[in-house]
Amino acid sequence: VKLGHTYLCVKIKGVSMAPTLQDGGYVVVRLLDKGDWAKMPDECVFVVVDSEGKSYLKRVKNRFKKGFIVLRSDSPDRASYPSFNLEAKEIMSIWYAEWYFSAKMPNIHDQFYSRLQQMEDDMDVMKQKLLKINP
Repeated sequence: VKLGHTYLCVKIKGVSMAPTLQDGGYVVVRLLDKGDWAKMPDECVFVVVDSEGKSYLKRVKNRFKKGFIVLRSDSPDRASYPSFNLEAKEIMSIWYAEWYFSAKMPNIHDQFYSRLQQMEDDMDVMKQKLLKINP
């Protein structure tokens, strides 16, 4: 904790940042001064609030030199959680995620093995289709 800074504790809602951050967990965030936005490190987690008041907990790519940032989910399901850009003029505030805590203990191995099983199933289907094309 840095003296003289504004902090919030935010409850995570949704699974777009799983497996890194779990639904129902908490993130302690520190408000960044607008003058610090251009110096934000890439690939860190931030809460970004847009001018309409919508909040996004995402991993950020800093492209302020070009006038925008890229917000990305950690979920491997890119179709459901695609990256998107926000123009600098659309951003009301940015909060740096300093702490994360959760009462849930995710089993990353279960997620890994279920994804591996899905890939094996997909490969079996592809093999069958190839055999029909070229017996």
